[in-house]
Amino acid sequence: MVLCKKFQVPLPQKGIITRKTTKHQYVYKVLKTYRNQNNQPTNTRTLIGKLDPQTNMLIPNNTYWQHYPNTTPTIINTQTTTDTQATTLNTPTVSTIDKPPRLSKN
Repeated sequence: MVLCKKFQVPLPQKGIITRKTTKHQYVYKVLKTYRNQNNQPTNTRTLIGKLDPQTNMLIPNNTYWQHYPNTTPTIINTQTTTDTQATTLNTPTVSTIDKPPRLSKN
């Protein structure tokens, strides 16, 4: 799974499941739902990214771009600024780009 925290997209409205671990919340796309041999509801899903707790937006991986190729990502740049009391604050600035990024596994 290749993640780039610089690019974020809104969560898809339908067909997703979120799973929370001790540190992170991961987002899966449901590919197929069915009942197994014991008549229990089951689904086939694939990981599409991680949820950013600060912005509540999805940090997509390469699989996300395969399922949602026409999404315009948001670029998040964290800049350090100072206020009058000389303490540092991290303020995200947001901009959009036209094409989804091509991430490599390197």
